[in-house]
Parts: sequence; structure tokens; C-alpha cells
Amino acid sequence: MGASARLRVLFLAVLGAVICTSCYIYIDDGEDRYRNYDYDRNLRRPDWPITVVFVGPNLTEASVNDLIHAIGYPWSSGELHLFLRDSPTGGSGQFHWDGDGGRKNEYIGPCGDFWHMRIYKDNSGVALYNNARKNYVLATTHRDLNDGGGCSGKKHYLPEGAANHIINKLAETNFVTTLGGSICRDCYELTNSNDTSDKYNDGRADVIYVPKQPQYGWDSVLAAW
Repeated sequence: MGASARLRVLFLAVLGAVICTSCYIYIDDGEDRYRNYDYDRNLRRPDWPITVVFVGPNLTEASVNDLIHAIGYPWSSGELHLFLRDSPTGGSGQFHWDGDGGRKNEYIGPCGDFWHMRIYKDNSGVALYNNARKNYVLATTHRDLNDGGGCSGKKHYLPEGAANHIINKLAETNFVTTLGGSICRDCYELTNSNDTSDKYNDGRADVIYVPKQPQYGWDSVLAAW
């Protein structure tokens, strides 16, 4: 084993990254750079893969949160972090950890079964930006089983399935048909695939184009299709 391979194994061992072999990979698109997994509260262990990218010329983290709330994700949760840098070509920006508690859908059952999405932005508090995508934010997804207080048998799993749930909820509305949104499935390679059944992820993020937020919020215009 070469020196670089030994270093990689050591790095993974220190992180305790048992759910994949590429959790710490940086994605570099020529302007911005970020890890392809978010990290736990101690900023040491990879947690969930980026599975969705929201893009749009007027997009902000607040407008994406409003959209996700409008399709049935009203609850917030505990904060995790993504390491990223929003910078012009040449990489002159500063890395920082962005934290987000995310959004969960309605509480199901006595112990709670939720779909959960966290959204990450740059340190402006608005969105990341580059010349190709304009404004964009990065999202990780998963499912929480038995996550209510005092319940046993908790399980956190299905990042790909959770991304699919978001896509399906949007597809049930007029987001694409009349409001100018679009969805591109598996359009962005992020090298964070995982073949484990309960952690399955194909490594390619869905890209959702979000048009300008309506004046009175997404709740005012989204309708079942």
C-alpha cells in the first residue's frame, strides 16, 4: 500500500467513517469547493451525503426552506454541518462550516417516522454562487425512524429514498407544470455512492431549478396536480 493510500485509511479510521469510503472527498467545480457529506455536531464524523442541489438566479436558503415547508416539511431538528468554500475562480474564498437543523415532514405514528432534509449555504447566509449555476444551495437527506422522545429502536437511513420523497412531493404539485420549476434526476456526480441497503445512495444528486419565490410564499401558489 502506498503512502497516500495508507494516509487515506488512517484518515477514515480517525473519522470513524464506516458508511462509505469517499465521505471526505472535496467536490471542486472550478469556483466553489465542498465536502460531499455533511458532518456530525463535533465536526469529525461524516453523516449524510449531498443528494439534492437547488439552483436558481434568485434562489436563497430562505426560499428553499419555504418551498420545502410548503410541500409538508414543517418541523426543524438538530444541527449538522457542511464544510465548504464559496469563492471566485482561483479559490480565494475562505472555508467555513455551515450548520443547519433542516426540515422534517409531519410526525407519523407514536414514535415518529420522518423524512428529513438539511440545506447548506455560504457564510453570507443567503446561498452559494458561481457563474454556471448562479445561486444554489446543497442538501442532504435521510429518514428518521422512531425519532420521538423516549422511543427505542431509533434508526436513521435511506438517503436516496429521502431525496426521492422530496422529488415525488414536488411532482404531486404544479411546481413543474405551471410555476416554472424543473427537476433533473441524478444529474450531478458527487462520488458519494453507498451500496449498503439501508444507506443506499447512487452518488448522483438530483438538481432542482427553483424559479423566483412568489411574493406571498410558495404556500400561496403550490397546488396539487
